Amino acid sequence: MKTKLLFISFLLLTQALFSQNSSSLNWGGYYSTTQVLSSKQDSNGNTYIAGRFWNSSNFTDNSSLNAVNSNGARDGYMAKYNSSGELEWVNTFGGIYDDVASDMAIASDGNIIVIGSIRSEATFSDGSTFDTGSTTNPKTFFLKLNSSTGEIIWKKLMDADPLEAIVVKVDSNDNIIGGAAFSNSNSYSNGSPYFIKLSYSDGSTLAYKLLQPVDPTASSVHSLRDLVIDSNDNIIITGANYGPLDADLSAGTYALSTGESSQSMYFIKYDSSFNLVWGMAIGAEGPDEGYSLAYDATNDMIYLSAFISSYVNINPLGTAVNLNAEGSRGFIGVYNSSGILQRSHLYSGLLPSDTASGAVMTITDNKLVLLGKYSGKPDLDITNEIIKPIVDGNNKTRFVSIYDISSSETLIGQYYLGEFSTHNSGNRSFAFLNGNNLTVISDQENNIELYDYDNSSLAPITNTQDTSSSIFYSAIVNFNIQLDSDNDGMTDLDETACGSDPLDASSTATDTDTDGIPDCVDTDDDNDGVIDDLDNCSNSPSGEAVNEYGCTSDQLSVDDERLNQSVKLYPNPVENILSIKSETIQVSKVEFYSVIGKKIKEIKSNFNSITTNDLPNGIYIIKIFSKKGSIIKKIIKM
Repeated sequence: MKTKLLFISFLLLTQALFSQNSSSLNWGGYYSTTQVLSSKQDSNGNTYIAGRFWNSSNFTDNSSLNAVNSNGARDGYMAKYNSSGELEWVNTFGGIYDDVASDMAIASDGNIIVIGSIRSEATFSDGSTFDTGSTTNPKTFFLKLNSSTGEIIWKKLMDADPLEAIVVKVDSNDNIIGGAAFSNSNSYSNGSPYFIKLSYSDGSTLAYKLLQPVDPTASSVHSLRDLVIDSNDNIIITGANYGPLDADLSAGTYALSTGESSQSMYFIKYDSSFNLVWGMAIGAEGPDEGYSLAYDATNDMIYLSAFISSYVNINPLGTAVNLNAEGSRGFIGVYNSSGILQRSHLYSGLLPSDTASGAVMTITDNKLVLLGKYSGKPDLDITNEIIKPIVDGNNKTRFVSIYDISSSETLIGQYYLGEFSTHNSGNRSFAFLNGNNLTVISDQENNIELYDYDNSSLAPITNTQDTSSSIFYSAIVNFNIQLDSDNDGMTDLDETACGSDPLDASSTATDTDTDGIPDCVDTDDDNDGVIDDLDNCSNSPSGEAVNEYGCTSDQLSVDDERLNQSVKLYPNPVENILSIKSETIQVSKVEFYSVIGKKIKEIKSNFNSITTNDLPNGIYIIKIFSKKGSIIKKIIKM
């Protein structure tokens, strides 16, 4: 049971998340006439995106430079962006009908496996073609791509027809596990998942299985939503179905049923040979549906993100745990390897309208990232603490929650994004954490802006599309979020670099000048308390008093003083607009720093009208550059 002491919880959370306010934008961009269906990120921060596009796109900046034209209605594409957001390569395919790259996976050697669907004849980047023989019925194919060049290593077209590609994963032996769905709206079998196991080396078929209802003439499998593989190469799936479902993929029958005729959720585990380990049906009056899965290898736990719509038992294999959804809302369940619920959270609040969707989940380096959308003011913290948005959401408002899951979940970051566009593709958005870099990929956002847990702005709007048009835009944005998991005043990244434990507040790196930056990564080389970027005298004698420029009285020249007096900035304190003017020098650049020396932003033009609305109230150090040198001023933001 969660505590209702909201005020106490907010005070505790304010302390725990204080370090978020140093977050900033690294890079970002968007491109048009595209939809994102899948994204993955490797350990080096390279981001891979798969989906479909039409007309033309350059997959970079929405211009016509180096744009690729589609062959017909919609073509599929796969693209790679490096850790700086630069496009490394793009690989497209298609014909005159609808084609798509549905999902991708990164293998142990770094190469990429893609699953997709085509209709009729499609041409691939190597000049070869696949032909399904039908303009309406899709077939599923697989590609293996060289991650460095994007070139095709091999490709394979599956014979089953009609079959729409959904998901692909790679196990510890680099066997490929693909999931696709039978696609025929006139058949009870519509939506029934096919599971395909291929050899990584050449794409040869190793296994082929079908999940279907107990009585295919009376009920159906509605969807396959996600698939994950655990440390023992067991396969876990989730989705939705109507009526009893036969979870046994062999000749036997294992019926999963809630006893209701409405849409229910299935949650099933198979071994690496597709033998049933356990399965459960979750639901009541419906509709109920599994949405996203993530696997925690450290603790051997399975995270399930799903939708429920009434009073539902979410622990069918153990002691009953009933959640009352009171209308469709998302929940997160944490299950052990036996399918027994360990912890759960229902996204709810004081009002029925306080709710959140199922969240897309990723786990990297014992960090769980949840990306979802919310309405009203639901409790978004999946632990026993409470955190609610300051501003009401409207079911278009995005949230990102970050947890350390080394043991159980500890919230270490809570953020919000701008509303997504009114032209909702219905596709998932994705968020990845690599060190202190948070990457967001979406085709649903018209503005991606990062807000803190208290709704204060942390990073400016990075892309603005024409929301009056029906064109879909895709965005990839990267933020630096400076996590401090143990709340000791030093970022996780700095502590790791200096050999201290970022999760243990008693394990801190040496910080001689107590500026929150450990000595091993500090940029105050002369240790005078003024960081090098702001230090005009980087070799000040040890122990002597220095001014705000890092200079002793002997080092400060008459020219320095004249330069300082020639530049005026006003008003100070400032609320919205800061002006910097000089009658004797030409300003070339202005940099804003926090009082601990963290660079906040950089301005290269319009110095007489600098917007400060994006800065939280406080004291800032301003470094002003010209051909005659640089000077430092301080301002107060009100």
